[in-house]
Amino acid sequence: MANPAAKPPVSPASVPASPAAAGATAPKKKSSAAYILIPVIVAVVGVAVWLEKKRSDLEEAQQGQGGEERLGVIGGPSGMTRERKSRELKPKEEPAPVPVSDEDELSGLGKKKKPPPAKVYPPAERAWRAVKADFDKLEARNETTARKYRIRILAMEDRKDTTPEAAFVKEAGALEDALKAELAKPENQ
Repeated sequence: MANPAAKPPVSPASVPASPAAAGATAPKKKSSAAYILIPVIVAVVGVAVWLEKKRSDLEEAQQGQGGEERLGVIGGPSGMTRERKSRELKPKEEPAPVPVSDEDELSGLGKKKKPPPAKVYPPAERAWRAVKADFDKLEARNETTARKYRIRILAMEDRKDTTPEAAFVKEAGALEDALKAELAKPENQ
């Protein structure tokens, strides 16, 4: 139920723009940009001047308090500095110098460390270590083959302390030979 007396709506795009109206809107945009940019530029320049004045005031205050002397600057250019005292803590007693042999001087590497003396194990312990090392190698290479020897290794480990040394060494030697034979096989390489 439209009102026949009502005017149809007019879109702003269908109305022709007059040249005077178009000229009036263009300068407004230019002037509004000027109203924004000019105060921003003035504010930036003002902040820069304020910071430079603040820096110079601080520099003058520092010079008045003996700032150059405290900073280590001598009367010359700003790059020249004088020697400062070391803040490194020094020991009260200096350690005695280590005597240097001719061999140490020639190598230039300092004092050589001697390797620690080799541990001497009883024959039963040496035999057990050899068997255990061979078993570990076999176990790492082929788990299935190592299963054959696992019970013998565990039993030998239990009897290590109770069996007489000569008998244990003989048994360990036989087991070690068997393990070496297994390690030599191509499927255990």
